[in-house]
Amino acid sequence: GPFLSRADIPGSSSLLTLSVVSHGQGRIVARLLDDLARIASPRVSRVIVTRNITEDWRPPERIGDCEIVLIDNAQPRGFGANHNAAFEHCRSEYFAVVNPDILLPQDPFTSIEQQFTSDPKLGLLSPCIKNPDGQIEDFVRAQISPLSILLRRISSRTEHREDWVAGMFMVFRSAAFRSVHGFDSRFFMYCEDADICARLRLAQWKFTIAWSCDVIHDAQRASHRSARHLRWHLTSMLRMWASSAFWRYRALLSRDRGKELN
Repeated sequence: GPFLSRADIPGSSSLLTLSVVSHGQGRIVARLLDDLARIASPRVSRVIVTRNITEDWRPPERIGDCEIVLIDNAQPRGFGANHNAAFEHCRSEYFAVVNPDILLPQDPFTSIEQQFTSDPKLGLLSPCIKNPDGQIEDFVRAQISPLSILLRRISSRTEHREDWVAGMFMVFRSAAFRSVHGFDSRFFMYCEDADICARLRLAQWKFTIAWSCDVIHDAQRASHRSARHLRWHLTSMLRMWASSAFWRYRALLSRDRGKELN
């Protein structure tokens, strides 16, 4: 259904709602919830946990002052559809989409909120995402094109550009997420993060990386070897390349780069 407008939301405030989806990963989600309990951020008011498939684990009803809303899916849904459904329970100014395999060494949310407060046109922010060894993950990328994929195959050198951020830890201003109607749920998995970054920029919202604010991605990558995931990935890329947002964003990036060179 259509997202509520800010005026319809009682008690909306500069707090944050966090959405996490479990694909039978209760043990991993529990670890993220333990981190949230430990850092006890005064900014996080609600966590939406979506169980995408049936599992025995269930989250507690709250952690500290933060309430937990549980959504159980009758059948599995894609990444975008799950987070859009979670957003219907968001009553706060900010909405964070977080992978279950994220670890929080310290509270990132207070400094994230400060960045949003300092720029009213900031629609999306990602913290700096590192692996457990402390190396920066490949979470901020150049726009994906058939040529860029070919170049990645034949050369280890890639151009570092901040055209979009991966969906491991995306913090949205709720007004920005609402203004672009959230994720495009026609993407089942993959590319919906690149697509929403393009649509936010085209709608005049900015996104940025909070490089001084670290979270850990303890990657669970077994799925990358599956033929089904490869098929989803290819289908998503073809859908993205067929969208007008992709080509309009490509033109916008080209114009921006032209200005930088002049």
